[in-house]
Amino acid sequence: MPSDFVGVGVVEVSPQRHPAVGKRKNRHLMEKEPQSSRSHERWAHFRFSVIGALLAAPPPRGQLQSQLQELALKKWRHPISGEWICFGLSTIERWYYKAARSKEGPVDVLNHLLKAAGNPRLLTASLIQTLCEHAAGNLRLLMNMANDLLAAACHQEREQIDEKLYFEVFALDPKPSKKS
Repeated sequence: MPSDFVGVGVVEVSPQRHPAVGKRKNRHLMEKEPQSSRSHERWAHFRFSVIGALLAAPPPRGQLQSQLQELALKKWRHPISGEWICFGLSTIERWYYKAARSKEGPVDVLNHLLKAAGNPRLLTASLIQTLCEHAAGNLRLLMNMANDLLAAACHQEREQIDEKLYFEVFALDPKPSKKS
């Protein structure tokens, strides 16, 4: 019997059959997040979890509406209560267009994430600018490049990531490995 559960916080709902929500409340998923987290932050993270993939990799022309409709057919875990809920197409559409029109650019997103991680000075300002220019507005690419740099910096035990490491990691002509 195929499972109706997809990922951690979403249930696929087929148009033909709506699964019955169990009487047990699976609050253990919500308990992983610290109690000090404010509700508006939980909602912001939740909204991004719903529409983030569409923002990071916009669908081909003419397919946005069908992808939004697919999201509206799913059941989601409420970010506060943990109960299974559905959101209408218009709600998800509003979240998407509000985020897409946001004046917050990739630089602001990266700065926010660094601050939230507790190390706002991990990347130099010039490196942040370089990463954002190279990513050309693609948040998925930006996050992947930042992840690659973080992994290299951890391997080299660096306290700050700069453009020198960027050029080492993303060199077009990598140095050949020395044979022993």
